[in-house]
Amino acid sequence: MDSVSGSIPETLFVMFQLTFAVITPALIVGGFAERMRFSAMLIFCSLWMVLVYAPICHWVWGGGWLGEMGLQDFAGGAVVHITAGRAALVAAMSLGGRRGFGQTAMPPHNLTMTVTGAGMLWVGWFGFNAGSAVAADSSAAMAMLVTHLVGSMWRVSVDDDGVDPARQAVGAGDCDRDGSGAWARLRPHRALWDRQVPS
Repeated sequence: MDSVSGSIPETLFVMFQLTFAVITPALIVGGFAERMRFSAMLIFCSLWMVLVYAPICHWVWGGGWLGEMGLQDFAGGAVVHITAGRAALVAAMSLGGRRGFGQTAMPPHNLTMTVTGAGMLWVGWFGFNAGSAVAADSSAAMAMLVTHLVGSMWRVSVDDDGVDPARQAVGAGDCDRDGSGAWARLRPHRALWDRQVPS
């Protein structure tokens, strides 16, 4: 009960790591939404967690060979995003397109929920990014500040979809087409983040 991981209790560290483990399959599911039964999705996610996520998580964060080679993964860029992206791509390619895709109109189901989800993602970034410092120190504070500034100020950056930002509805423009419009515009700010994270 009193063991420590870094400067925090190990039980807290385990719960923090479990949040990464839970969110990663949620990212994958977006790649094959509406193309798989719920029971099949649960089986897929369970197997993927054991066969893919757990080993890679250990290789990078658990003192494994990738970590020893010098791979630095602050807030899950490799462990979460690369593995989830590849898994979603492979699953989507294996399952094929949605039934009726190209013949039947498939408008977004609920724009309000899309905007709500984007807001939840932004707030969740505070926990993941600041928590990845595994301490309550200046590194965690800087990670939280940069996360907030980037999430707040992306709209100031150049709008790359050809739509005048002043004429675009905030909710619809922030979550355009596939829900990724706002997050795709954060890429230029990654350089600011990389300068702030200690090596």
